[in-house]
Amino acid sequence: MIPEFKKPLVGDKIWIKKIFNHENNINSDSSLGTLFLWSDSFDTKICNFNDILLKKCGDIYEFPKGYTSKADLKNALENLIYNAKINRYEKFKISGILSKEVLKLQEIFKDKFEIIKKRNDFEYIYKSKDLALLNGKKYHSKKNHITKFSKLYNWTCKYINLNDKEKYIRFFEKWFSEHNFDGKNIYENSEYKAIRKAFDLYKELELVGISIEIDDKIVACSIGEKINDKAFLIHFEKALSDYSEAYSVINNEFAKILFKKFEFINREEDLGIEGLRKAKLSYKPIDFIYKYDAVLKEF
Repeated sequence: MIPEFKKPLVGDKIWIKKIFNHENNINSDSSLGTLFLWSDSFDTKICNFNDILLKKCGDIYEFPKGYTSKADLKNALENLIYNAKINRYEKFKISGILSKEVLKLQEIFKDKFEIIKKRNDFEYIYKSKDLALLNGKKYHSKKNHITKFSKLYNWTCKYINLNDKEKYIRFFEKWFSEHNFDGKNIYENSEYKAIRKAFDLYKELELVGISIEIDDKIVACSIGEKINDKAFLIHFEKALSDYSEAYSVINNEFAKILFKKFEFINREEDLGIEGLRKAKLSYKPIDFIYKYDAVLKEF
């Protein structure tokens, strides 16, 4: 069977979700949202290969998911290499590999792959309890931000209401306008397009979101999804520039909701952005999900 890749459709979510549940990982690539929301921007294609999920974004592949034996994994990887060859790609590269997947790859292919650690892609894992309670001196500044915000504003926290969809879209448009430093059309921004898609597929992907509002005006908004019974993934979190303390508020409010159901919160990677890395580290992650690229040495 030769892999036949196609664009992911919402109807694929049943068999994909079954595979994700089997994998029982808490990384972002094991979420339906990551797959569907960014599919247009990243030219994502998928294949159901003997009940194994194969995925590629352009000419870059992901590690197969859902295999049940070493032989099945080897067969899937060899077919990915074949797919790269028939497409005349310059190299065969697998991106976003987890530590345990690196070991599997080396077990099967020995030293045929160059393994590259990708610090910018490491995902930040937090205890939901830590972000909800903010106990201890290490969270003193976060509590100060929340206290300051509460003194300045009479704010409320609300779940996203799809009946007011355009209200949230306008909020995100304003945020992207405030941060549009290169002057490009914000409607072509890949993250903005992913957010628009999140509202289009909100129910189908079982997304959950909240907003912080002042006098019915949204000043911060966050959207995420359940990965499994242990972990929740934050896809988007934005606050308007005039309300910078709202980041601490919405982070804390969402964590207080999630703390009741989930032990961990995955806040994704920092992309190597200095300010974003500083902010994510300031919340004291308990662990990272390490990510690697693997490039076939002789292709």
